[in-house]
Order: sequence, then C-alpha cells, then structure tokens
Amino acid sequence: MKMVIRVTVSLICSVFGALTISVTTYNAQRRPGWVEGVCRHHVELIWLLSVPLLLGLTYATVAKRAFRRHIGTVLLGVYGTYGVVHAVQTHIWWVWVLSFCALTAAIGMIARKAWAQPLVWVLALAYTGAWVYGIYLAAAAGYFQKSPLGVGVLSLFPGTVFLLMAGYCCYAVSQRDA
Repeated sequence: MKMVIRVTVSLICSVFGALTISVTTYNAQRRPGWVEGVCRHHVELIWLLSVPLLLGLTYATVAKRAFRRHIGTVLLGVYGTYGVVHAVQTHIWWVWVLSFCALTAAIGMIARKAWAQPLVWVLALAYTGAWVYGIYLAAAAGYFQKSPLGVGVLSLFPGTVFLLMAGYCCYAVSQRDA
C-alpha cells in the first residue's frame, strides 16, 4: 500500500510539475530564442522529458524516510512565505495568522517539538475548510454550470494538489522515526 501511495503522489507531482513547466514555457514563447524553437512546436517533448524526470526525483524523495520531515518543513515554509507576501498585498488579517502559523509550524516541525503536530493538523483542517467553502461559493455563483467540464475539473486541480501536500505534512509531522 505504501508503494501505491508513493507512486500516486509522485505521479501527481510530476504531472503538476510538467504542467507548470509547459505553461511557463508557453508564456516564454513571446521571446525569440531556443525556448521558442523547442517549446512552440514540441509540447509533447516537454512532457516526455519532464514527467519521467520529475517522477523519478519525486519518488526518490518521497521514498526516503529521512527526508519526510524536511520536505514537510519546506512545504510549510514556502506556504507561510507565500502567505505573508499575499497578506501584504491584500491586507487580509486571517491570511497573516495562517501564514505565521505555517512558519511557526515549520520551525516546530524541524525542531521536532511536540506542539508542531497539532498545529500542522489545525492548519490542514483550516485549509480544507477554506477550500471547501471556496468550492461552495463558486458553485453557488454558478461557476461550474457556466464553465465546460474540463475547465471545472482543472480549476479544482491546484487545490487538490495543495490538499495532498497538507496531508503529506500531517503524515510527516506524525512520524516518530522521521
């Protein structure tokens, strides 16, 4: 079962990474150069090169028990930093609170403090609640009825990946031997 979970997480991360790379290189097509020559006509080549490479790297990282706590710390640190930047731009108070809690949880997780585990779980539940509430608001506004099915599914993909990352942080912080 662990192998199935590792492969699934690695596959989701590699596809998400390849999608990010292809979108990034698509935006770079406006600049002339080698990126335009490779990426404009060879989107399949990007996917064929990046998915196996990202799959291998992600699987090797997820499979190592020693890296779980470090990966969770990096994820929480990146989320906390992004949240602080977002809070500065939007001036929303609860984003400040969640961001500083994520940064505090990252510090507690790497220091193996006992209080880090409930804090990570509360952060994951808060994110899940906010994500579900956002889906509810979008559905109430008619977003999923107005959009084609593929667009609706793709709009749920980043939140799903983020939810999986929150679950991974909960798993990593609860490991005693990590």
